[in-house]
Amino acid sequence: MMLARVAGLAIACALGTSLPHDVASAQEPPPAADVSAATVSGTATDANGATLANVTIQLQGPTTLTATTDRAGHYRFTGVRPGGYSVAATRGGYDPAHETFFVVAGTLQNLNVTLAAETLSTLHVIGQTTTNTGGSHFNATAAAVADIPQSTFLDQGQQQVSRILDETPGIVSDRASAAFPGSSGASPVALVNPSIRGGLPWETATLVDGHPVAVQGTGYYWLQSLNANALGSVEVDKGPGTAGIIDNGAINGEVNFRTLDPTAKPTGMITYGTDNYGGQFSTFLSRGTTSNGRLGWVAEYDVDGSPGPLRNYQAPFSTGIATNPAGQTINGYPVGANPYGAAPPPAGIQNSYIGSKTSLVVCCEPINSTYTSKTELLKLVDNLSSASVLTATYLGNQLYTDRDGYGTELLPTTFAPGAGYTGSLQPGPMTVTTGSYFPPGEYLNNDEPMFDVEFRTSPTKNDTALARFYSDSVNTQLGNAETAANQVYTATFQSVSGTMTTTKCPSGQATCTVAFNGGPATIVMPGQYNSTPAVDHLGGASFEYDHVTGPNVYSVAYDDSISAANWIKTTAIYQGTGWTTAAPVPNYTVGPGANEREGTALLRAVLNFPHGFSATLSDYLNSYENTFYANQPATGAPNGMMTSVFSHNDPRLGLSWRVNDDVSLRAAAGSSTAPPFLELYQPTTVPAAAGSGVLYFGNATTAYSQYVNNPNLRPETAFGYDIGGDFRLARDPATVISTDAYETTLWNQFFEGIGESGTTYTSGGKTGELYYMEYQNLSQARYQGVELSIRRDPRLGWGFVAQGSLQKAFPYNLPPDFYGTVDGQRIANLGVVSGSNYVASNGNGESNGFNASALNTSTVSIPYAEGYAEVSYRFKHDGRASLGTTYVGKNNSYGLPPFLVSNASLRYGIGRNSAALFTVYNLFDVHNNDLVIANGGIAVPLANGNFGLENANGVGPATFNFSVTHTFGY
Repeated sequence: MMLARVAGLAIACALGTSLPHDVASAQEPPPAADVSAATVSGTATDANGATLANVTIQLQGPTTLTATTDRAGHYRFTGVRPGGYSVAATRGGYDPAHETFFVVAGTLQNLNVTLAAETLSTLHVIGQTTTNTGGSHFNATAAAVADIPQSTFLDQGQQQVSRILDETPGIVSDRASAAFPGSSGASPVALVNPSIRGGLPWETATLVDGHPVAVQGTGYYWLQSLNANALGSVEVDKGPGTAGIIDNGAINGEVNFRTLDPTAKPTGMITYGTDNYGGQFSTFLSRGTTSNGRLGWVAEYDVDGSPGPLRNYQAPFSTGIATNPAGQTINGYPVGANPYGAAPPPAGIQNSYIGSKTSLVVCCEPINSTYTSKTELLKLVDNLSSASVLTATYLGNQLYTDRDGYGTELLPTTFAPGAGYTGSLQPGPMTVTTGSYFPPGEYLNNDEPMFDVEFRTSPTKNDTALARFYSDSVNTQLGNAETAANQVYTATFQSVSGTMTTTKCPSGQATCTVAFNGGPATIVMPGQYNSTPAVDHLGGASFEYDHVTGPNVYSVAYDDSISAANWIKTTAIYQGTGWTTAAPVPNYTVGPGANEREGTALLRAVLNFPHGFSATLSDYLNSYENTFYANQPATGAPNGMMTSVFSHNDPRLGLSWRVNDDVSLRAAAGSSTAPPFLELYQPTTVPAAAGSGVLYFGNATTAYSQYVNNPNLRPETAFGYDIGGDFRLARDPATVISTDAYETTLWNQFFEGIGESGTTYTSGGKTGELYYMEYQNLSQARYQGVELSIRRDPRLGWGFVAQGSLQKAFPYNLPPDFYGTVDGQRIANLGVVSGSNYVASNGNGESNGFNASALNTSTVSIPYAEGYAEVSYRFKHDGRASLGTTYVGKNNSYGLPPFLVSNASLRYGIGRNSAALFTVYNLFDVHNNDLVIANGGIAVPLANGNFGLENANGVGPATFNFSVTHTFGY
């Protein structure tokens, strides 16, 4: 990139500021009488500040001049006629830098140049330029770009990335709050995934160092394992103006997490911190380059762990809320009927626990929110020669978390024991838990090692070749304390209150009622074993060749990756969640050996014209090959391996105009694709007794459902437009305004079709209607919005941020059979309403539930508005104070009305190279509940005229962090 001016350049030029030294002229000096001529000189450096020799500097304007930097990186032009110039700086192995520059008559002007080494780890297109003044990012490319530097995470003391993404226009982190298993906002490591410009989860590409990551066959990536301390920046590229080698794998954009790079000089950092829950976090970092410039390194180790807000929280529960597991006993009495009863929903409500009753309450199950996250980063950069560089990177993430703390939901209900109860627990409204895990301590282990090796060489001055090999493995294990499927969970609880029906009765009675009056009781729950391993191995390679001709760059590139996933559920009975199987047999959601292969060939030209005009033309040829199983028998592994192959061509055009040093305009148009992912190729299953959560069965007393494989799924395709610009205040270069407006039309969106098969099925002597479930393609959807950001982030003094977006993401032209009918009643996908933003799924296992999203497995709610405002002050010696507020708009994934959540931070020096940081998130303690409230959220309109109640998530109580950091070598 190029720094086209120093602070106050216009004033300096007007005063005729002189330069500290003089270097050889690139041409003969003009006659002394030509007082209008000017002198321009400067230095070329790389991103680490090291000077660069043999950089070609070209000025195009009233005159055309060319110079080459000397060994010290210096250059000089004399006799430069006044006026506007386009400036290009090129050297093999580095991104060409382009700027506009105004020469004032009779002055000595400084124009320093910074070139970034070419690499595949960034989304920024070779030949396009962005600049920074202070901490304010100025985007001069054809793409809508939001770069989040590491300093943003450090200033707010955030270990995870999701909350910072929520502050950035055009991207939100969606929380799985409205569907099982829930994802409490009180837990920093709850399940969240990024969504750009309203795109559903699989329509946003998530990358690490520019390469794709393993997604376990689901099409999207969970963010909870990433530690912000290992990241140098987060690149959010939105719309069709992007033209990187991986950019075309998403509909609305991609988010790229770039790891730290070596520094020019050896540096180090040690951080230790704690939170108000007794948690601890630490960072140990060393990076630099050897004195001979040959070897650069980054070595980092991060640990983040905390009990979180829940420590043995004692939650009452009702046994068998959604299930009636055979063999369950209390004090030896078999549970003959479900102690919980879901009342019919009130008029106009599709789903509700309101009015529900339970006759039995058990106290209590302990709920914890503890987690531990570890991250290792090792990067070696070998400068083999001035023309060749080899980079090897390892990024490891390990996460352990207690799922009880973010997956359990609270359920408002009524305690209504039957006759014979005389205990002290009073009948009436109360709260129990649902989504409960037995035994307590349901855990998630996640291990993700990533490897990346990149080689860059410049065979000639104008040519650069880049090659990369990468791999990523995700190994996830959900489990509990049980070790075998035939085990039962036995526990003595401190009190059991209420009544239940049992078959252990006096002679002559088939069933009777037994009362429990608050004393301790032993409960036996069979089939509580849970073991759900999910494994995904992704590997791939990229190649790119760039040729510079004058100010233009021509590229050819290819990326090829293959991902093999294996996701097996072996749960026998999942207490309280509706998962019930008669026998503990494996269920292969994605069978062993299933894989998907993606190949992308790219042709790209970045054309730079006089007067600041630039055009980026790119054309992608994408090919996809999915291999999957067609059938899932009642027992054993799936069979009937099939392969689906398809391709799509996607051209793009991006235009930018650097009007002057402080104004850059952009426009872009182009197409993109999102291929089917492995989970969509659900194998055809044996019909099974249907649950009551998603399907509405009318008057049917017996019903069966069957997943049907659809090998003819087509990829999603889209065409979009973007127009915007960046504006920097001439008198205050630290203040930058950025704005964009966009529209994208999408075809063939994925959804789960559910409906009658027209046949019946008989099992165990019972005959019922058979319903099918099949993933299909929807007709059309549209994404529209505007984004605005105003930032001032000077090196010292007052700064501020005011940014936000308005967005719509909705389907239209829905086909008549989209919702399906049963006995005249509309069934699944009821929350997909033409013209309204997507809302999250909500089944919860209750009768007459609704499926809200376009895809049953989606958990995304697209807010209509989001925003962030912050005021800050930077002191000397890296001191800083800030107060910020995030606006969470209507239709958010918390299921709550629009609200504000605030954060504050204070960093101050406590000695040489040491600083203390105090931060607080949720400063005013809004929506501070620790757990999700079932059906406590905002009701959403449904396609059948009813309303559906969403779950209510919370931000969690205020979280305080205090840390001390000591740096070395600065």
